[in-house]
Amino acid sequence: MPDIDISAIQSDVQQHSDDIITFLREICAIPSMDSQIGPVGERVQAEMRGLGFDTVWFDSMGNTVGKIGNGDRVIVYDIPNIGFAPGDEVTAHTVLDSVPLADVVKSTEFYALPLALIK
Repeated sequence: MPDIDISAIQSDVQQHSDDIITFLREICAIPSMDSQIGPVGERVQAEMRGLGFDTVWFDSMGNTVGKIGNGDRVIVYDIPNIGFAPGDEVTAHTVLDSVPLADVVKSTEFYALPLALIK
């Protein structure tokens, strides 16, 4: 496996930080209560197409899947559930859960790394 140039990744993330934050804000703003996440997946798929994925689709379970290239090696990256903090532990993951958008954006900044790797 080739060495990963962390400084190049950090530079790419910095260069695209406004786009990354806008994307995260957009997907966080899409209503997705009670497992109704189709519109979120559609927005993620649009981003994947924009990043150059060859194909993107929903699998039989409703997960967004994308493919780049046609090599012998398959790499799967999955974030099945992202939890955000701070929040009230008593209401976490309920309809009463409430976290300021700025906190959500700050909590998700590290998720920019996979996007930078894809690019």
